Amino acid sequence: MRSLVIAVLVTMSVWTTEAPAQQADVDPCAQTEAWVITAVKARIAGHTQRNVHRVLSPEMGEDASKQLLDFVYALPRAQLRPELGSVARAQCEQL
Repeated sequence: MRSLVIAVLVTMSVWTTEAPAQQADVDPCAQTEAWVITAVKARIAGHTQRNVHRVLSPEMGEDASKQLLDFVYALPRAQLRPELGSVARAQCEQL
């Protein structure tokens, strides 16, 4: 499971460089962290994957949003923690 988490998070760091709404002055690793935190908190709060996708896809892009949410919504509830955002950021910063 850990290798899956790392693979998804490394992939997300690549997505941030291609996101439609990304601006030149935004740190891509900070943006990755924010997206992961948003997705995790939304799932914890009980929001549907479809509704969260509608919010994130304009910022991340359709495919990246779907892939992030597929990952987050597949995680066991016990592993849902906002700290996943900092893990994503750390992975991004190591690239």
